[in-house]
Amino acid sequence: MGDANLKVGQLIELNDGRIGVIRFIGDTAFADGLWVGVEFDDASGKNDGSVQGLRYFDSKPGHGMFLRPMGVARIVEEPKPKAPARPAAARPGAPGAVARRATGTGSIDQGKGRPTSMTAESSTPRPRLGSRPSSIDTKSPAAGTRIGVGLHSAADCVMMLIPAAGSISRPRPSISGAATGPPRRTSTTSTGGSKSAPAPPTAPKHTTRPSISGARSGLAKPGDAPPARTAATRQSLSVAKQRVTSPPSSSRTSASPSAPVAQRSVSAVQKDAEIKELQTKLRVLEEKRAEDREKIATLDRVQEERNKYEQIIQKLQAKIQPLSLENNELKKNSKEAELRLEQVEAIQAEHESILEMATLDREMAEEQTEAYKADLEAVKQRLEELELENEILKDENQELGQDMNPEERTSMGWLQLERENERLREALLRLRDITQESESELRDQLKSLEEDNQELSGVKEQCDETKTKLLEAEADIEDLRQQLDAALGAEEMIEELTDKNLALNEYIEQLKVSIEELETLKELNDELEVNHVENEKQLQEQIDYKDSIIADLGRRAMQQDETLSDQEYTILRFRELVTNLQSDMEDMRASREISETQAQDLNNRSRAMMDLNRQLQASASSTKMKTIDMELRKLEAQEAAEHLAIVQLFLPEAFHSERESVLALLRFKRIGFKASLVHSFVKDKVSGDAPINDEDIFEACDVLDKLTWISAMCDRFVTAISTCSLDQFARFEGTLYELEPVERALNGHIDGLKRDELKEKQVAEELHRSIAVMSHLAETHLGDGLEGYANDIVMRTLLMQSHLETTAAALMLVKGEVQTRVPSHGEDDYDGVDRFISKTEEIIAQSRSAKVIVGKSLRTLQELKARSLTLQNDTLNSFEECQDASDDLAHYVRKMGENVFQLLHEDSRTEPFAISEVRSAMFRASEEVFSVSESEMYATFSARLRKLGEDLTELVNITSDLELTVEFEKHPAPWVLRSKELQDSKIVSVDTEEEIRRLKEEVHARSMQIKLQEQKHEEAAVKIELLESRTRDSSKKAQRITELEKKLEENKSREKQLAEALETQVRDLAGLETEKEKWKAQAEQAKAIEAAMGGEGKHDSGGEKTVATKREIDALKTDIQYLEAANRYLRQSNRREHIGKVAANTSWLRTTLVPPSKIAASAADGGAQNADAMPRRRLAALQEITNLPAVSKLVNLKDTGDAEEESGVENAGENTRPRNSKLRWRPMKSTPQWQLSELELRRAEAWEALWGGKGMGGIYEDGGLDTPWSVSTGAVGIVR
Repeated sequence: MGDANLKVGQLIELNDGRIGVIRFIGDTAFADGLWVGVEFDDASGKNDGSVQGLRYFDSKPGHGMFLRPMGVARIVEEPKPKAPARPAAARPGAPGAVARRATGTGSIDQGKGRPTSMTAESSTPRPRLGSRPSSIDTKSPAAGTRIGVGLHSAADCVMMLIPAAGSISRPRPSISGAATGPPRRTSTTSTGGSKSAPAPPTAPKHTTRPSISGARSGLAKPGDAPPARTAATRQSLSVAKQRVTSPPSSSRTSASPSAPVAQRSVSAVQKDAEIKELQTKLRVLEEKRAEDREKIATLDRVQEERNKYEQIIQKLQAKIQPLSLENNELKKNSKEAELRLEQVEAIQAEHESILEMATLDREMAEEQTEAYKADLEAVKQRLEELELENEILKDENQELGQDMNPEERTSMGWLQLERENERLREALLRLRDITQESESELRDQLKSLEEDNQELSGVKEQCDETKTKLLEAEADIEDLRQQLDAALGAEEMIEELTDKNLALNEYIEQLKVSIEELETLKELNDELEVNHVENEKQLQEQIDYKDSIIADLGRRAMQQDETLSDQEYTILRFRELVTNLQSDMEDMRASREISETQAQDLNNRSRAMMDLNRQLQASASSTKMKTIDMELRKLEAQEAAEHLAIVQLFLPEAFHSERESVLALLRFKRIGFKASLVHSFVKDKVSGDAPINDEDIFEACDVLDKLTWISAMCDRFVTAISTCSLDQFARFEGTLYELEPVERALNGHIDGLKRDELKEKQVAEELHRSIAVMSHLAETHLGDGLEGYANDIVMRTLLMQSHLETTAAALMLVKGEVQTRVPSHGEDDYDGVDRFISKTEEIIAQSRSAKVIVGKSLRTLQELKARSLTLQNDTLNSFEECQDASDDLAHYVRKMGENVFQLLHEDSRTEPFAISEVRSAMFRASEEVFSVSESEMYATFSARLRKLGEDLTELVNITSDLELTVEFEKHPAPWVLRSKELQDSKIVSVDTEEEIRRLKEEVHARSMQIKLQEQKHEEAAVKIELLESRTRDSSKKAQRITELEKKLEENKSREKQLAEALETQVRDLAGLETEKEKWKAQAEQAKAIEAAMGGEGKHDSGGEKTVATKREIDALKTDIQYLEAANRYLRQSNRREHIGKVAANTSWLRTTLVPPSKIAASAADGGAQNADAMPRRRLAALQEITNLPAVSKLVNLKDTGDAEEESGVENAGENTRPRNSKLRWRPMKSTPQWQLSELELRRAEAWEALWGGKGMGGIYEDGGLDTPWSVSTGAVGIVR
């Protein structure tokens, strides 16, 4: 729709069918282009006419909306034309009214036809047809533009009503003059043109009261009350002023022309009094109206704030609705996730139990498998041993069979041997059966275990998946918890805003009540104003009538007494002048009074402003001075630090050795100063007049005592360090680092004071730790001399003074709290609040008197200390007792204050507090501290306080007695002693300095000679080392050659021995094979015989054989264990020897491949042949290295007999027993050792051929696997 057709106030229909009223058309700050502000009847909008804090029109929250002009479908209704404003309608009639009033009778007709309400008419200044050019007419347009609807300010209304009255009563100069300025009296003897005789008012009429108009106009502001109300008030006041002018005119009608002077003088006096009274009333009403305007302005501000908060609440509600929905969804999701988690945990628990059972089964099966394997190995070893024994027995049988004749064979021994052999055969057969059965069982168990292991792998995968799902569910639950916490925080914010809104609503209700009262006052004021207007009309009619009579009488008098006209005119002129002067004087007096009051107010304000200005200037100047002083101090500190850094460079080493002790002294001073600083601020908080709002206020008393202790202890340390010896001063360096946590804690407390975040309870705990640290330091470093005792008793006296001071302060706090919160009614006079307060004040007075006594003792002790005097050591007990007593009293008061504070600050308490409860809290404190049950307030405390006072009085007497004092020696500072030592050490004679200079020159010359000799020696040493290295290389080479030759001979001899042993073993193996076959045949024969045998004898012999066989097997098992242990030991020792040999053989790898001795020897020979042959040799070595991977063979380290043994074990069912591969013969060249040695020899020959010598030839004969070829290139492949 076109933009030109849209106007503010139109009823339009939007594209979506909604109906609204246009309230705004124009550009906005939140987006470019033309926007239309629409207000709806229902809450279907988006805002209240404001966007981003900028308001464009007023509407209810949710009833306004901004849209583009194209969003308007059609115009439903045009805006209704506004009625013309009453001030504008009254303007054209003003000149006519003035003209009619000038005629006399026309003003009466107009007054009858005028409306009763003169508010709008009086608020509009009337033009005077050019006859009254004044400052008031020039001000009215500005006032009209400031209001915006043609209405002028209240001040202009008041100032224009008075000239209006003057214009109405022009025929009566006396009245108009009394209202607005000096009167202009006309002659009564003038001719027929007397109606127009009075001259128009001139400019001096308005110059008499500019201050009033300015003051009144200054009261009206754009944010004041409605102009109609203010104008009505002003008009009522002006009408009241005009009413004052009616008595002279009415009295003048009844008076005769012969006595006008007396009547006018009386009327003037009455008029002046009434004018003063009305001016006073006017000022009072103006002040009331100003207060009303202020209240209305505050009401407007409160309404704006309420609208703003309502908007914020609506926005928050709109934001919270999706959050609450999301929160509910998240709660549901969290519950579902928890259910799923419980299900997953149950499933996981089941899986874990299954997995544990499976792992247990698996472990048991593995243990059983290991046990079976161990039994199998034992059985195999036993079988081998039995076979060996069998072979041995066979050999013995053969020997016996060869040596014995047939007769001996038939003897009992031979028969026994045969029986034993039969039993052994049976045992071997049974062992074979048992081993086969056990092996089959073990195979079955292994298969079942493998199946279980596969099932367990699947269960593990499921468990892992379940764990991942569990972790994801826990993460989701954590996210849901965080979102739930955020939603709870939003709910708390909503509750806070709701509370604020309720408070604002209550405040608005109060303001509404005040507004209603003001409205009732306004209605009364309007009624009075109507009455005043009616009286004004009546009086105006009477005045006009009397004016006509006076004019007729004047004309008659002028016609009848022409002779006296000149004299009367002269008298009238004189009287007029007097009257004018009197009126001017009255006006001047009134303006003077008003100006004096205003001047006095201005003077008072100016004085206040001047005082504030002077204070600000003083504070600014003091701040400036402090800033300048601080900057100068910073400059001085910076200069001092730089000067100190420069001076430290010139100091000897003695200063650096004692530097930490000096820093420790400075740290003690800093800690004492900071403790005193924190003490002063905490003391101000405790001794303040503000009410108790902090539950740790009584902990502050404890903090004050501990800070006093720390400050006093720092003073003791400073005094001790300043008077100690040099050795003791050096021992103080360790305190620098031990005091670091103490200073750090005080720095934290000072930062808390800066931020006003000091927690007294936390401070007390940290100070307790600091006191423990400093007590340890005092026990370690402070001595027990007279000076130390003087410092100790001064410190104890300070602590007593602090305890008594904090006791009095805490009692004051308790008294004020009880006096404030516990009502005095409802208690008897004996145990009431008044008695508690009086008793507490008495205790406070006693505490302060005791503090005064302690102060005397402290001053006395300080004076004695200044004169190097102190008390005797036997007075320490008195000080300790007084200190303990004061500490107990302070502890009791703190505990009592905490109990009373907790009692009187219960949040859930609604009933009034009683003094009996306070007494109960005090009794509990006495039981906890003094372990005494009381029935009277302050019974134990007052007794102990009196006892402490007596002890302190005795202590004052002790400190004042000079006979009990002793003198101590005050030592100088250690740094003074050190400086004296340094000064004494620097006193050296001139001869000594000359001798030192000469000796330095000699030392310098000798050092130069020594350096030259050292250089020569170094050159010679280099040459010697070169020759020695050459000789060492040659000797090592020769030695190595001899060693290798020896090893070669040893290896050859060893090879021969091994070959012989191998041949014998082969022969033995062949014999054993034949013997085995023989025994197999005998075993088969024995089986056939046993099968043929039967009866009981068989069973008996079998049982005996079985028992004997088990015993022998057990004995053989023990022997096998011993042999295995010995075999393991031998293997380990052989392995260590082999490792040592390999390391010795491969030590040359840490050097270069080409020995430096060979390079040096070849360089010494200097032959060109070696120089030409070296590149060829290197090229050949490179080719050999590159060909190694291609020509090298794989060496199989796995014994081939193992495979045969495995196959023999697997085929145990077919054969009678597995073959023993260890005893089987193999060729020497098929062993891996032989193949590896052959490869190494081949590499060694290639190396010797490459370098032309036999120095490297024997290195690889015993090198084993760690040869240069295998290490560097991997040429030798090994298969295990």
